Amino acid sequence: MVNDKFYRGYEGEGQVIFSDENKNKIVIWEGYLYVLMERMLDQGYKILADFYSRDNDDSAWLIPNINNALAQFQSFDYQRIQQDGFTECFPELITTITRFLWRALNSQQKVYLDKD
Repeated sequence: MVNDKFYRGYEGEGQVIFSDENKNKIVIWEGYLYVLMERMLDQGYKILADFYSRDNDDSAWLIPNINNALAQFQSFDYQRIQQDGFTECFPELITTITRFLWRALNSQQKVYLDKD
């Protein structure tokens, strides 16, 4: 299953893809994920920063600890995001990512992040 809801309308622009070993995917416009990363860093959560900080590594990045990633997304206070055009989508985006990670964890799947 491919969920591209958070990429629609941005076709042709950068995208970040969460994928599991069963080929399930969430395709997200890179602009959303970059702002999310910045705001998560502001609150001390660095799971997305770890992905973005890889030096010239274009390969898919394995999320090393899904439990840790889940804890960071669940603890993140998205209500502190005050940015036009982004505030409305973040609650659903974070819920979608969290559910994806839960499903992967429960089915013992690895999860990767990749840019395209």
